[in-house]
Amino acid sequence: MCSTESSSRQAILLDTFSFHSFLNAGYFYCWYLSKIYDLVVMVEEKDKNSSSIKILLDSGCIKRLVVLPSRSRRFAVHRWFCSTFPHVLQEVKPSIVLMNNWHAFHQKYISRSVRRLLPNTIIVICLSVHVPITDFETTDYRLREASLCKWRARWFWVPALIANVTYELWGRWIGIRDFFLFPMLNGQRPLTETHNPWLGKLRTKNTADLFDAVLCYTQSEQQGYLMEMHESDKIYLVQHPMSLSPAAVEALFPAKHCKKVIVALPSSCLEYGNSDTVEEQINRLEAAWGPALEILKQKSGGLDIWWKLHPGFVDDPTMMGLTDRLQARIPGFVSKTGKMGAEEMMVSAALVVGDVSSVLIWASRLEGCPVVSLDIFGVEGGDEMGVFPAISVVKSFAELRNMRLEQHIDIERPSSSNALPTPLQCLKVLVEKHTSKA
Repeated sequence: MCSTESSSRQAILLDTFSFHSFLNAGYFYCWYLSKIYDLVVMVEEKDKNSSSIKILLDSGCIKRLVVLPSRSRRFAVHRWFCSTFPHVLQEVKPSIVLMNNWHAFHQKYISRSVRRLLPNTIIVICLSVHVPITDFETTDYRLREASLCKWRARWFWVPALIANVTYELWGRWIGIRDFFLFPMLNGQRPLTETHNPWLGKLRTKNTADLFDAVLCYTQSEQQGYLMEMHESDKIYLVQHPMSLSPAAVEALFPAKHCKKVIVALPSSCLEYGNSDTVEEQINRLEAAWGPALEILKQKSGGLDIWWKLHPGFVDDPTMMGLTDRLQARIPGFVSKTGKMGAEEMMVSAALVVGDVSSVLIWASRLEGCPVVSLDIFGVEGGDEMGVFPAISVVKSFAELRNMRLEQHIDIERPSSSNALPTPLQCLKVLVEKHTSKA
C-alpha cells in the first residue's frame, strides 16, 4: 500500500497523456513517488475509471484526480487549459510537473502556465521512449504512412492522389487549429508547434523553456531524445521506477490470474513504402511470422500463442488478413487484439516475441521472461532492439531454431542494484539546482 499520510508534503502534478502510454512510466512513477510526494494526476474523462487509475486510488498512491475534457472535444480542452488549469496550478502548487512529452498542444499550455505562475516549479519529461536508432525521420515516416493508409481506407472511393493531398491539408489544418486558432480564440498567444505527427515532421529541436529535464533509462534512449532536442545537458539517466516497484506490477496484474503462453506483438513489420498489394503483403508477412511462431511453439512444448496487434494496426487490412491466416494455420493461436492490454498479456508470459516496439522494452524489465525481437522482415532498423541487453535479436529461422530459451531467462535486467541514480535522487538534485538559480 502507498502512503497518503500528510497533505503538507510537496506535490507532484502528473499528466497522463497519451493514456495508452500510462503503463510505460506514469503508473510506476505514481506508485514509487507517492512514498515522498502527494501525487495529483490529470486524466481525461474517458480514462478516469480505468483499472490502473482505480488501483492507484485504492492504494492511496494518488492524492487527487483532476479530470479534464476528452480530447475529442477539442475546443473544450483548449478552454479548460486556458481557464481552469491555472486555478488548478494555484491550488496544487506542485514542486514538480511530470509529462510524457513536450510536443502536444496541451503540454505547451502546461509549460506556459507553470513558467508564468510557478517559476520555481520544475518540468520533467519521464516517458521511456521507443528508440529510433535509425533516425527520428524514419520512425516518423512509419507512423505517418500507417496513418495515411487508414486515411485512404476510410476514403477508399477517392483517387489516391486526391486522398494524399487532402491528408496533407488535414495535417496542416490540425497544426493551425491546435497551435494558432484555438489558442487565439481563448485569448492566448499562439503556441509553438514542435512536431506534427500527421505530416511526420519535426518542426524544431529548440525546446526553449518547455521543460527542465528529461529522465531516461538507457544510453540508447539518450540518443533517441537527442534526435528531437539539442540540449544534452537536460538529459539524465536514472533507474526506471518499474524496476523499483515490483508490487506495482503485482497490484495491476495478479499473477494467479495469468496463463503461461507465448505472447506475440507485431508492431513495425509492415513496410508501407513498397507497392505490393494487400494480398502480397499478407503472403510476405505470413512467410515470416508463420514459421517463426511455429518454431517457438515447438521449442516451448506447444504453448498457446496470444497475438495482439499494435493499436495502429487494428483496422489495417493487411494485418487483419495476416491475423486470419495465422489463426487458420497454427493450433492454439488466439487473437487478443481489442480484448486485453499488451502489458497484462506479458506479465506471466513464458516468452514475448515481437519486432521493433516499446512494449518489448517494457517486457525486458520483467524477471524470468525471455524477450525476442525478430529482424526477419526486411524493414530498415529491424535490429534496433539489440541495444537493450535483455532483448535478443534474431535474424533468421536457423538462429531461432538454435536458440536456447532457458539461457535468455537469466540475461541481466535493469534492477535496483545497478549504478544509476533513482528517480527520487535525481529529482531532488534537479529541484535543488532549480531553486539555487531562482
